[in-house]
Amino acid sequence: FVIVISRSVQLLFCLPKTMKVSSAALSLLALFSNVAPSVGAECTHGKLYVLDNSTSNVHIFDVSEGKLDGLTEEGTLVMPSRGAGELVYYGTSGDPLVIQYRGKEEQGYKDGFVRVVNTGFSYDSHDDHGHMEYASPSIYENANIDDCARPIHQVRHDKKIAIFCDGYFPQDNTTDQVNTTVHVVDETLLGSSQSAVAHTVVLEGTHHGVAVPVDDGHLLHSLALPGRIAGVEGASPLPSTFQVIDYEGKVLHELSDTSNPNTHCSGFHGSAPLSNNFLLACDEVHGGIVHVEYDPASGKYTSRAVTYPPDEQYEGFRMGSFAYHKKADHVVGSFSLRGGTEFHLGAITADSPTDLQESNILTLPGNERQCAYQFEVGSGELLLVFMPNGVLHVFEIENGAFTEIAQKTIVPNMKSCDEAAFVAGIGQAFVATPETKTLYAIDLHDVEEGELDVSESTLPFFPSGMTVSGFDYDHVCMMEHDDHAHDHDKDDKSGAKKMTSMFGMIAMMGALFVCW
Repeated sequence: FVIVISRSVQLLFCLPKTMKVSSAALSLLALFSNVAPSVGAECTHGKLYVLDNSTSNVHIFDVSEGKLDGLTEEGTLVMPSRGAGELVYYGTSGDPLVIQYRGKEEQGYKDGFVRVVNTGFSYDSHDDHGHMEYASPSIYENANIDDCARPIHQVRHDKKIAIFCDGYFPQDNTTDQVNTTVHVVDETLLGSSQSAVAHTVVLEGTHHGVAVPVDDGHLLHSLALPGRIAGVEGASPLPSTFQVIDYEGKVLHELSDTSNPNTHCSGFHGSAPLSNNFLLACDEVHGGIVHVEYDPASGKYTSRAVTYPPDEQYEGFRMGSFAYHKKADHVVGSFSLRGGTEFHLGAITADSPTDLQESNILTLPGNERQCAYQFEVGSGELLLVFMPNGVLHVFEIENGAFTEIAQKTIVPNMKSCDEAAFVAGIGQAFVATPETKTLYAIDLHDVEEGELDVSESTLPFFPSGMTVSGFDYDHVCMMEHDDHAHDHDKDDKSGAKKMTSMFGMIAMMGALFVCW
């Protein structure tokens, strides 16, 4: 084997200077020198968008080729000045980018706005290949929303983005409440001559709920409690009932029977859209999740409860948010005790949800609440959990069971979630600390071997939130995933790499010796 390889390398080095080296030979050298080839133009890691903690600027960092050392800002987007220092991003990473400003309470949040950003990403496909391009980013002017009081949740599905504007509920009776409004942005209309805001609906009362675009121009949305509509002091902002409407306002389905756990979701907080399946996280009184399913062939909806464990040790627990990914086998929910003294994560099968089992529950490190938990954006095979002590934990989930494969302290001496912002990327992750203006970029490509490579950059501004955009899921740079590569065969993989490098070195030295 060594002789054959040595002869190949010898031929490469002993060629006359006028002859060209073949690409196969260059690939051979790259293999033996253990140098990872540069990312080609047919996939991307996207770009990192960092919100400014003191201005209305959105700062852009190019991480598309996977290079994380010495990141520098490549450009800036400027949002309306009234959002200075208070811009936010909610929802999963995606393209186009949606930036929100919640508004000021003294104005009833009526000055809130939403901007949809054209990241400049495009993919040109040819016969047997393609390549990506990035034009300068800009704001889609035909998707501007300026009547969105306190925009919180944004949900993407069916090439549409539903923006839920909570509204304003005054703490006294001196001012009127501002009703909840839902705006639906049609991605296929962005940049066209007509408005991309394809549908707007005003919901009676003010509440902290959600709207989910469904296929065939349907919209699943929450409804405010009667007490909120009536302005009753102390009425919960969390909804219990839902309905599905079309863009003409016709009610197609209702989840309004509060005596039946299959048809309501008391204390709702958290949703996950998965193809034509939708999960709604309910409180401990309800005792589970509501799974809503839409059948496009019949146009019918069904719903059923997916229960939390009945064990006494989980009495008073509820799910309050979800991490989900279109390619992931599981949806992960934040499963915590009311009052905030015990914190867990729970894994639920994505395609056909079943009752949450104790074996599918992870107690968080130190039994503390996580700062963030998100799936790696490219493949959705890794769950990243960032904790208040600055440690990043990486998990695989198989059959609902969590297995930690790596952990590393990213921010030394961190004490609370307020000290940092986190976002998962494509084979990458990022942490920014406002006080020190530091950006930590984490490379996940060796995570199967328990390694997390961290690069640090100093930012010229105070960061707040972050997200990754400028990609589509068909052209992301996928991480190589070796099932069960951790632990039992880690040494085998490491040894194989060392043997390959050794053979390569011997071959190269032999070739050079013959040439000399």
